[in-house]
Amino acid sequence: MKKNPYLIARDLHRLLMWATIVVVAIMGMTGIFLKFPIIANRLGLDLDLIRFLHSNFSLVFSLVMILMAGSGVVMYFYTRKR
Repeated sequence: MKKNPYLIARDLHRLLMWATIVVVAIMGMTGIFLKFPIIANRLGLDLDLIRFLHSNFSLVFSLVMILMAGSGVVMYFYTRKR
C-alpha cells in the first residue's frame, strides 16, 4: 500500500525538528563560548575547536532548515485525508 505524501512529510518534519533542536543547542553553546572566550578558557576548551564546530554546524543547520521548509511545503499542498 502506498503511503500518503502528507504522512511521509510529517514524519520527516518531526525528525528534522529534533535535529534542529540538537544543532541549535550545540551552536548556542559554541556561540556563547565564542562571544565570551573567558568562559571557554576557564573550562579549558580550545577556541579553535569551538570555532570549527560552530562553523561546521552552521552548514548542517542550514541544510536541516531547508529540508524542514520543503517538508512543510509538501504538508501544505498535500492535505491530510480524514
